[in-house]
Formats: sequence, C-alpha cells, structure tokens
Amino acid sequence: MTPSMLRQTRFERPNPPAFVHQFADVDETLVFNYQIQPNAQQVGLQQPVSMEGDFYLFAWQASSVIQVRPDNQENAGNVSIRLADDTGYRLSDDYIGMNFLTSIAGNPWPYTLRLPHMFRAGTKIWIDMQELSGFLSNVQVCFRGQYRFRGGR
Repeated sequence: MTPSMLRQTRFERPNPPAFVHQFADVDETLVFNYQIQPNAQQVGLQQPVSMEGDFYLFAWQASSVIQVRPDNQENAGNVSIRLADDTGYRLSDDYIGMNFLTSIAGNPWPYTLRLPHMFRAGTKIWIDMQELSGFLSNVQVCFRGQYRFRGGR
C-alpha cells in the first residue's frame, strides 16, 4: 500500500449556516396600579416583564390621587417611590417624591434614567412605596421603554 492510501480521508462537512440574531424593538409602556393605605410603607411590589423579550427602561413617571371619600378624589397625593431589579440593584439611592414624577405637580416630563436599564425577559421590576399624605392614595406608575424581541432567520 502506498502512504496515501494509509492516510485516512477525513470527512469534512460544511459548516451550518450562521444564524444571525435579528432584533425587533417595540415601544411599550408598562402600567402599574396600586392603592396604598395612609402613612404606609409598602416594600416588594412587583411589575412583571414579559417572557418574550428583554425590557429596556428609559423613563418612568407616576401619579397619585388622594381618595378622601368614595365619591371625592383630589389630585395631590404625596407618595415616594424607589425601584429595583431582580438582582437587588436600585435605580435610585433613595425614594423619589411625586414632585419629580407627576405632571400634576408641574413636571410634564417623565423621570428619565441617565442610561437605559435592562430587565431580562421574565424578571420583575421591584417597587417600594411610602405614603406621606395621611390619606388613602391611588397610585399609577408608568414605565416607558422598549421590548427587544429576538428572532432568527
């Protein structure tokens, strides 16, 4: 036998086609509603993020309405809010008051994060609240951002 016949021929298969991940970014506003008792502090409230894609939080805002009686509401609740992610990372060191978050107090713009914060698919946005007005308050928090959905071709 010749040396070329002793050499095994190696079967080389072609590499599979490269799967290129394409992303679809969709603007989304997540809305969280909660009714907090007078002078209460609520820790560990959760807003879930979809299992389908990562959520990039760019800005958030909140409004609070005091409910004096069942038939009477005022537009001046005093609630402070602090946000965190599933890892325990807080988006602010301390609570942020309604003066920075609501258009009722004269601020028409949402509270904008310096850098967008990514919440992985299936995680939660953790919300801590303090009610400071002494009345039953209805709070709505709007998280403005984008979902990034993955897809292959």
